[in-house]
Amino acid sequence: MVEACKLCQQPAELCRSHVIPEWAYEGAYDDKHKYVALDVLNQKKGKPQQKGERENLLCKTCETLFSVWENYAKGVWHQTAGQWRTLDGGGLWGTGLDYQKLRLFLLSVLWRFDVAMGDIGKNVSLGPHSEKIRLMLVKKVAPDPSVYPCMMMRVLEGGEWKRVGLRWPIKGRWDGQRAYSAAFRGIGLLYIMGKRKLKPHQQRGCISADGSIVLGTSQAVGWSGHMGKLRICWPGESVI
Repeated sequence: MVEACKLCQQPAELCRSHVIPEWAYEGAYDDKHKYVALDVLNQKKGKPQQKGERENLLCKTCETLFSVWENYAKGVWHQTAGQWRTLDGGGLWGTGLDYQKLRLFLLSVLWRFDVAMGDIGKNVSLGPHSEKIRLMLVKKVAPDPSVYPCMMMRVLEGGEWKRVGLRWPIKGRWDGQRAYSAAFRGIGLLYIMGKRKLKPHQQRGCISADGSIVLGTSQAVGWSGHMGKLRICWPGESVI
């Protein structure tokens, strides 16, 4: 069936696109390659799934475009792209990163959460920001670091890096500004939607134009908080 691609908006046969890349589910699968979406607050689990969330979103050309950024980001998550050093307390310092590729990947994830029709994006509503981000992705030009900054952090549990689980996005306030947060494969993402300039120590948690970033730490115990509609994808045989 021919539909309009969500990104380029041209009519095409759409792919079954991953809302987030398949590698983001690493650690969420059990030994039978199944995961469940766990409702943390109500302690209920959904049906086991064998593939990550997919929807008819992109044409083949745009799918290929996104795959370039996804493959690069996988190297960042695996610490094979750029140079990395572990800091005291479990944080990471990365240098030599590709600002354009990582920023466009991070923005593509936020944008896909917004345009997705399934449960994974129910807490994300970007309004006019959605079109602004879409145009950035179409033009393949990342914005200035101060525009839609995304702070990245390592998720710890009991002092250890928490590699398993994937947290679907939630909306909240951070330092008085509207924000969205999500997490996958041990890295938390915090998108700041306000216009207020970040403080210097906060800016270090975002990829800078020179390709450097400092990933602080965040405790997994705070994942559930007091927020509704919170879902974590977890190995199918290890929940409840």
